[in-house]
Amino acid sequence: MRNKDVTSLLLPFTLALAFVGAACSAVAAPYVVEGKTVRILDGDTIEILDAKNVTHKIRLAEIDAPEKAQPFGKDSKAALSKMVFGKQVTVKVSTKDRYQREIGNVYLGDVDVNGSLVKYGWCHVYT
Repeated sequence: MRNKDVTSLLLPFTLALAFVGAACSAVAAPYVVEGKTVRILDGDTIEILDAKNVTHKIRLAEIDAPEKAQPFGKDSKAALSKMVFGKQVTVKVSTKDRYQREIGNVYLGDVDVNGSLVKYGWCHVYT
């Protein structure tokens, strides 16, 4: 096999590898967001306002709460609101979902909000 033939065989592989590398580098590394909770959308989604006045829509990771129209949906939302509305929270963001919401674990001081909602029965664990 001549060098030109080897190069033509390796080119598609090299391009595919470069594409995969670029796609992997586009995945955000985990980060922390801090801010005041300004809105409760439902039992597992909040909005916070950070120090730069940027609004972040946060989907609480690894839990699933009933939707507003489902049984206990309004109660779940009210429980989350009672815990965090108007309060300063820290969010350890792990990723973003297809709706560009930041997915993360929410903390009120040392309290794990996600875990507390499961503990008190307002949602269930979702993997």
